[in-house]
Amino acid sequence: MSTPPFATFRSFTDPETAAALATQLREAGITVRLRDESSPIDTLLTGGVPDNFIQLQLDPRDFATAQAFLEEYYRQQLHLLPADYYLFGFSNTELREIIEKPDEWNPLDYVLAQKLLADRGLELSTESLRELKTVRLRSLAQPKALPSGWRPFIWILALFYSLPTLLLGLVLYHFRRTLPDGSNSYVYTAADRSFGKQLAIVSALLYATQLLAVVFGFHLPLLGPWSLYITELMHLPL
Repeated sequence: MSTPPFATFRSFTDPETAAALATQLREAGITVRLRDESSPIDTLLTGGVPDNFIQLQLDPRDFATAQAFLEEYYRQQLHLLPADYYLFGFSNTELREIIEKPDEWNPLDYVLAQKLLADRGLELSTESLRELKTVRLRSLAQPKALPSGWRPFIWILALFYSLPTLLLGLVLYHFRRTLPDGSNSYVYTAADRSFGKQLAIVSALLYATQLLAVVFGFHLPLLGPWSLYITELMHLPL
């Protein structure tokens, strides 16, 4: 049996919070994987703990089930909140924003925002909540577009730095994001993906040509600083 593909459901900076949430989901029969993405280099450079370095991952097909479970779980815990919990001071507009963008907030704050609005006479129906989630998903699924003036600059950059632009082209063409319901969508528009594919192909050809030129001793001015690097590698003792 093949292992199901996992995607990040939530990210945390606190390992204990991540472990506690993972335990709750496992008790609900949901398969969970915790992945530590922290890096000693990041810690050394920043002098602290990197943001969102613990990833709680699920099978994307379990996203909706996990979200519904967590909402119900925290709904039963609302009476345990301290009187000075920060959300109690939020305005109606701020609470509404939480409900409109649940992916940016934890499940506790999402269900608490609903309760606080209901207590203030602004209760939202189940159908309204479902519609708001649908609208949010549509918004998140909208692909990004590269600034119009970047393409000529990138093509020029490819002449001198073909390897980085090869990687850039692959990102533009292939990069996808996971949505809150477990589905995924391309990050960039169809036009930018087509540009990324062209960029990757041309950059790969340029890089291969430049590499062969260095290997066989030809001089190509467009190779840029990579020629020095590759030449040095060729003269290192084995």
